[in-house]
Amino acid sequence: MTTSRERAIEQSKQHEGAEKRTVILVSLPVKPEARESFRKMLSEIGEHIAKEPSFVSALIHEDMDDPDTIVLYETWSGSREQLLEQLTRPYRRAYEAALPAMLKSERRIVFLHPPFASLFRA
Repeated sequence: MTTSRERAIEQSKQHEGAEKRTVILVSLPVKPEARESFRKMLSEIGEHIAKEPSFVSALIHEDMDDPDTIVLYETWSGSREQLLEQLTRPYRRAYEAALPAMLKSERRIVFLHPPFASLFRA
């Protein structure tokens, strides 16, 4: 059984590593008629993204109030500038070109500082 002190030490270690990371929230308001083709395209590009050296993890969510809005929660190592450069990779060209026709409005990208706290259920 893990003690509260051991959990605190582990959380501290996780927080230290997180300081070198950047979290990105991407909101993609997809047109209803493009929903399935967008999901397929997102899956295909995800295979390439997962191979990027600075990629850590990604979670893909549906907005509860608007299931056509997809929200990505991505964790990367590196700076904002390095991550913006990742958007220009050759494998992203078709994806970036297709977005305007598939989205109801522009995607929103939010860059977050490393977490200042982590909460976990004991």
